[in-house]
Amino acid sequence: MLCLPRGVTCLVLALALVCCSAGAARAWQGQVFKVVDGDSLVLRRGKKKVEVRLYGIDAPEYRQRYALLARTTLSRLVSNREVEVERMDVDAYGREVALVRQQGVLINEELVRLGAAWVYPHYCRSEPACSRWRELEQTARRERRGLWRDKSPQPPWEWRHEPRNRRSEVRGRQQYTADARPRSGGRCGLLCQMGLDQGRDIIVGDGFPFQ
Repeated sequence: MLCLPRGVTCLVLALALVCCSAGAARAWQGQVFKVVDGDSLVLRRGKKKVEVRLYGIDAPEYRQRYALLARTTLSRLVSNREVEVERMDVDAYGREVALVRQQGVLINEELVRLGAAWVYPHYCRSEPACSRWRELEQTARRERRGLWRDKSPQPPWEWRHEPRNRRSEVRGRQQYTADARPRSGGRCGLLCQMGLDQGRDIIVGDGFPFQ
């Protein structure tokens, strides 16, 4: 057994405590107040409202095909529920970029598994999670889940770079903030019936997207 000098041992323990404290400081719990779109939420944290962007994934933008499917899927998973947030970063909009869990389910990963979001290639760098998510994305594609019912759905990062869509993205971020909680009673909710995203999303049951 390797024995370290007393001073070195104290230093190692101190560094471990700092790392643990930093991880704990980044994690917090809150209640979902709004589902903004397929990868963004507004949470209540005490008396404050905090906007959270889901880390490592990218869902269809407002007015993009399958935007409603993505948003409805996320709403079904977390709407009005307590979630755990692990902050990874803060984006240019001031949102916390985070891993979000609901009763142990990693929502970022679940959206990819259900075919409601892509793994974001330029920003998903946490391993081994991102490699696992990419495998789940390939499985969703093979099984034609969610947006993968299309053979070649357009990734949102490509859609955003088209000049005609840049203004629509900003406008959508301002307007597309009403709560999208699925309706009860076994029928497609009002948002589903309206086809709000103009993409003819495929929705079944009580507003839950086809899996």
